[in-house]
Amino acid sequence: MNIRSFITSLLVAGVVVMFSGCASLPLPEVMKEETLTYQVPVLPESGKAIVYVVRPSSLWGLTRFNVFLDNEDAQSEMGYNRARQYIYFTVSPGKHKIYSKAENVAELELSASAGDVIFIQQEVAMGLVMARNSISRLEDYEGKYHVKKLTIGTVLKTGIRNGEQLSGLEQQVAQQNEAQRKREEAERQWKIADAVRIIKDCAECPEMVEIPAGSFQMGANDAPFASPIHTVTLSRSFALGRTEITQGQWKAIMSSNPSYFKACGGNCPVDSVTWDEAKDFIQRLNAKTGKGYRLPSEAEWEYACRAGKKYEEYCGGDQLDAVGWYGEAGPHPVGEKHPNAWGLYDMSGNVWEWVEDCWHRSYNGAPSDGSAWISDCGSFRISRGIRGGTWYFSADNARAATRSYLAPTNRHYIYGFRVARDIP
Repeated sequence: MNIRSFITSLLVAGVVVMFSGCASLPLPEVMKEETLTYQVPVLPESGKAIVYVVRPSSLWGLTRFNVFLDNEDAQSEMGYNRARQYIYFTVSPGKHKIYSKAENVAELELSASAGDVIFIQQEVAMGLVMARNSISRLEDYEGKYHVKKLTIGTVLKTGIRNGEQLSGLEQQVAQQNEAQRKREEAERQWKIADAVRIIKDCAECPEMVEIPAGSFQMGANDAPFASPIHTVTLSRSFALGRTEITQGQWKAIMSSNPSYFKACGGNCPVDSVTWDEAKDFIQRLNAKTGKGYRLPSEAEWEYACRAGKKYEEYCGGDQLDAVGWYGEAGPHPVGEKHPNAWGLYDMSGNVWEWVEDCWHRSYNGAPSDGSAWISDCGSFRISRGIRGGTWYFSADNARAATRSYLAPTNRHYIYGFRVARDIP
């Protein structure tokens, strides 16, 4: 990467980190009530304890914090977290030391009894070169609250427990469970595919999913620029791209490929596209098909992302690893993660997606009918919205409610788009 690209990446990272600050926690009574009946995903085995390490902070979201058990040797590494993730691992009863490594090494001593579920938080601060960390013990209700909200990190010891290989029977059970999970997921995706209406106007055209009319609560009070939460009612159905526009689709219409990541292939999202160029693509697509393609409004985008699921954190569920690419080295082919309930892929992660609206710092005065907000833009009248997050940044930026903006002439390898279309 040359110096200019490096500086550009730092500036973009700074903007997104600024937008994705850590939300304040609710009162203890609220957390206790919310987790009253919540059971963590994995409970301790008989005669063992289990440790959950959570990292709710979003500062320097790409930095991974490695977690070690009882020493800092590579063989003792349990896994690692990025922003808004957790990991878990089994320990034997007795005293243990947990180490967390970033620019520094933090450690915590704990005493575990059989059946214990122990919660530890990694706390982040700016270091000299990268993120520093400290670790501390959490109350059970607060630990459960974080696990419920966060996504799973990278657990390294999937076939090993306390340094010992799992028995043949245990591995067989684990393999059977994984095979069952894949069968259930395949069945779920087939049901989604059967339930949605797919529209394809030409061989080179994107597949479009019919989005039903309806109402939803747009926004979130714990995301920057995403309040107040307000009701939006879309009185007519519309169509939205099943995936982001791919490099192959762009080349078929435009006879060129602006993507920085050309080597990713024709089924990868087109990147390095400005808002103006996305509009040019749409104009040519309409000339070819005679249809009403356009960019989605910001309200249409979020409505389709949530797919009738009011409280899901991301577009397709609460576990981002299942539905979106983030914290990666580059984009991925479209449609490799799970779709949301309306059959839309990569709404969270992969590339930021342009929308029609100009930028507003809050939803005060926003249209309630789902139309694009292109009036009263003030000093931001030349800026356009982007949604969905990107392969490059942390999980915060892939939330269903997260918003950001750019000048319509801005070009970067983390920006792409998907198209909407009117249905007569």
